Amino acid sequence: MPVPPLILRGRLGAWTTLSVLAMLLVAGCHSEQAEPEPEPRLPDWVRTESSAPSEGARLALRLKPGDRFPLRKVIEREVVQSPPQGEPQVHRLRIELTLAMTVEDVRDGETTFRVRYDRVRYAHHMGKEVLEFDSAAPPARVPLSLRAWQAMVGDGFSFRVGRDNQIAAVEGFQEFLHRCLASIPPEHQPEVVLSIESTSGENGVADFVDNAIGLLPSGEQQSPGDSWRRMRHIGRPVPMVIDNLYTLKELDDRLAVVQISGKITPSTTLMQTPLPEHPRVRMTVREGSTWGTCTLFRDTGLPQRSRVEHDLLLTVHTSGGGVFDQRVHGVTTMEAFPMPSGGGRAVTLEEGPVAPPRR
Repeated sequence: MPVPPLILRGRLGAWTTLSVLAMLLVAGCHSEQAEPEPEPRLPDWVRTESSAPSEGARLALRLKPGDRFPLRKVIEREVVQSPPQGEPQVHRLRIELTLAMTVEDVRDGETTFRVRYDRVRYAHHMGKEVLEFDSAAPPARVPLSLRAWQAMVGDGFSFRVGRDNQIAAVEGFQEFLHRCLASIPPEHQPEVVLSIESTSGENGVADFVDNAIGLLPSGEQQSPGDSWRRMRHIGRPVPMVIDNLYTLKELDDRLAVVQISGKITPSTTLMQTPLPEHPRVRMTVREGSTWGTCTLFRDTGLPQRSRVEHDLLLTVHTSGGGVFDQRVHGVTTMEAFPMPSGGGRAVTLEEGPVAPPRR
C-alpha cells in the first residue's frame, strides 16, 4: 500500500518522517552504507522443475487449522523532497520483518490467522545520517524511537479473512500495541504508534492481504489471460482510491502468476500532526500508480513471492506557509513458506538466535 512520507524536523531524532499513514522516526548514527541483504535460501521443495501448463483453475485460499508458514516481508521507500530553496532531500527506509503465521480456525468461509513477529531489521538513511537496528543483535542501548520495534519480537495478534479474501476483523491488536509501547514515555507514544501501525500493525496486515491473499478472485475459474478488478478505498488519513487490475499470466499444476497494475485517484486532505512546529499539513496526492507480480501456490492460495511497487507525486502545504513537492517510490516484497498442519518444526528464514516467546 502506498505510504507517502513528509520529512520534517521532529522530537525523537535529528528528523521525523511524517507519512500519510504513519511517522517513521529518524535519529543520527553513523555514515556507513549497509551492504544489501542476500536473498534467503528457499527450501528444496520450492525449487522444483516447472510443471506442464494448465488450461484453467479456481484460485482460492485452501488452509486448515494448524497450518503455519514463516513470512518474510521487506518494505522499501525512497522519498525525494524538493524544498522551494536548497538541494533536494533524499530519504531511504528499509524494514524487514520475519513473521510466523498460523491458521487458528477455518469456519463458515472465514480463516483466522495468528501473527507473531520473530525478527525486525530496520535501516534509515538520510544524507550522511544512518540508523540501523537488528532485533537479533540489538545494541546495549536501544534508541527510544526503536524500543517498540524491539518489543514486537515474540508478540503478535490475530486477524480474520472473509469469503471475499478481504480482512473481516483484527483481534487483539490494541493489546499488542499497548505492550509494545510500555517502555515509551507517554509524550512520545503518538509518534511511535503511527510508525508501527503503518508497516507492521493493522495497515501492515492489510498490505499483506492486498498484495497476496486479497488479489484472489471470488470463486470463478480463471485461465491465462483472464483479468479481474479490485477497488480499495483508503479512508484515513488521506482519502484515496486504488483501482487495481489483476491478470493471470501463467498457470501450471503447482503455481499461478498474477500481474498487478493500478492507478491511484488524486485527493487532498488536511491532517493533524504531533509536531508543535507543524501542527497541521495539507497533502495532495496528484497522481500515482502501482504495478507488480504475485506468484501463488495453487494448493494453498498463499504467495510464494509477491513484489508490488508504487509511485506517488504529492504536494505538501505546511501550517507555516511552506509548499514543496515529494516523489515517493516504494517496493513491498513478501515470501511465504507454507507447512502442513502437524508438520513438525517450522521452517526458519534466518540463521542465528531466535527470540524467546514473550511472558
